[in-house]
Amino acid sequence: LPAQLRHRLVDQHGLSLQAAMAVIANPDILVLYKYLVEEGRLSGKAAYSFVFSALLSVLKQAHLEVSACPVPRERLLELNRETAEARLTNPCARVILEHLMKKKDESRSVTEIVAAMNLQQITDKAEIQSVCDEVIAARPGIVAKIRKGKNVKLNLAALVTQTVEAR
Repeated sequence: LPAQLRHRLVDQHGLSLQAAMAVIANPDILVLYKYLVEEGRLSGKAAYSFVFSALLSVLKQAHLEVSACPVPRERLLELNRETAEARLTNPCARVILEHLMKKKDESRSVTEIVAAMNLQQITDKAEIQSVCDEVIAARPGIVAKIRKGKNVKLNLAALVTQTVEAR
């Protein structure tokens, strides 16, 4: 049976063999994964990415197992939809998960919480360009260091961080 399930996860859900084995290894993860894919009609890759990139890292920080997650699976599905539809990145999903684990904003939808926290992903190229231009213009010292070749990686990382925080 595990071999059949593994093959189904690879063939029908598009997971790698390693990812399929990771899902199958923990019964609680498998149940949640199936719920996200079947009930939520999400792709296998989207569900896998959410569970292993966002959810497990937040639960690990809180020293919790999947079975003890205080966020109802319906809310997890709602959050996974935001990441699957590219409205939210996995790092931002972690922030929302931490927020939800504190039982804050239980009456608001995940979409409303994302908007209130200004965490929605910008996908409009013109808006991205505008934010980048503003960050670069406001930090001539960092730009000068990059042009001189001084600590290029570090300074680029600073610009990227400031660009993300600028919205």
